[in-house]
Amino acid sequence: LGNVGNIQLDRGSYSQARETYLRALKIKQTILGKSHPECCNIENNLGMIDFRQARFADAKRRFSGVILTLESANNVRNETYTAAC
Repeated sequence: LGNVGNIQLDRGSYSQARETYLRALKIKQTILGKSHPECCNIENNLGMIDFRQARFADAKRRFSGVILTLESANNVRNETYTAAC
């Protein structure tokens, strides 16, 4: 499903891509857990949809959430990445 979402995103079919990514995210979170890198990748893709639709606050929230999740999963805090958001 992620690859289908990528194609939809590249084609500018944002509502379809969002639906596809959300469906993929639900499946991945159920199987792998919410902090798995594959789930973070899908969240990042959802952030890209927000960004391309000029929903910058939503995009920033998603991107920041991905960073925090990955940092928590790896027990790492990188101020460079956090400051970039």
